Amino acid sequence: SAISRSDELANAMEARNYNPLVKRTRYRKLKWHLKDTISLFLSIIILGGSITLLVLFNHQTLGLILEDSWWINIFNNLIEIVKGWF
Repeated sequence: SAISRSDELANAMEARNYNPLVKRTRYRKLKWHLKDTISLFLSIIILGGSITLLVLFNHQTLGLILEDSWWINIFNNLIEIVKGWF
């Protein structure tokens, strides 16, 4: 079984064009960019706004605000579009 396994491994390495003499590299080095900072701050603002709304308004008042709003319908349509992509 050891010989069979080593043969399978050799075939897999050959199929992937493995070369033991080549120096290994990383696929991609990650760096922090301006768009990462902007995304972080926007996420914090949205999270803070959501928490503020929940704290300032009780659930009944928030439910009346959100009930049959035009922007909720747009949001639901966007969710349906995104579901269609997957």
